[in-house]
Amino acid sequence: MQTLKELLKQERIIVAPGCFDPLSAKIVEKVGFPACYLGGWAVGAHLAITEPLTTLTEMVDVSRNIASALKIPLIVDADSAFGHLPMVQRTVSSFEQSGVAAIHLEDQVVPKRLHYHKGEIDMISIDEMMQKLEHALNARKNHDFLIIARTDAGRNKDEPFTNAIERANIYATSGADMVMVFPRNEEEMALAPKKINHPLVYVASEGLGRPIPSPDELQALGYKMVIYPITPILAAYESVKT
Repeated sequence: MQTLKELLKQERIIVAPGCFDPLSAKIVEKVGFPACYLGGWAVGAHLAITEPLTTLTEMVDVSRNIASALKIPLIVDADSAFGHLPMVQRTVSSFEQSGVAAIHLEDQVVPKRLHYHKGEIDMISIDEMMQKLEHALNARKNHDFLIIARTDAGRNKDEPFTNAIERANIYATSGADMVMVFPRNEEEMALAPKKINHPLVYVASEGLGRPIPSPDELQALGYKMVIYPITPILAAYESVKT
């Protein structure tokens, strides 16, 4: 099995479809994808408790069950480390011990505010996020376990996308292995790789109005990885429902 770090050295973009349990993850592996992704929304939906109510223990348990069944790397949504600075070390250690290849940490306020469901996002300061990333990088024991810095800046209505670019470039200086931003349209999607000088993750989530380009198109723009967080669970829902 190639590690995620080894995949990052290749020229080809990493395509990581989502999963929500070991079976869906094995399907991703069996059809030939090089990596798999486990998102907080998918786990919350799968457990019927919604993402903001999902705990560290629940995410780690699902992650461990999936990782133990896979021969390809699993990337996991680690939320905002499920708490403030004291929680970061436990979060990183728990996921690393579960056998996953990488986690991403976001700069949202924790716990999430109720208006999160309306697309209004509150964020911590840049300084606090840099402290979280420093704690995370110091907590990991295996450098094949990657830390991805995610910023939700630029997602609120009328907020300039330059906020996301600024935060992403600052977070990259922490030593994080990759960064993740959320372009809202094709212009921002094309701008991000030009302005962010670090391996960049694109989040292809249906239903949010965000463009869903092909992996080849994203690679041409300069993205290093694309994840599809909710595609399989939406397909499973529709299949069972009908």
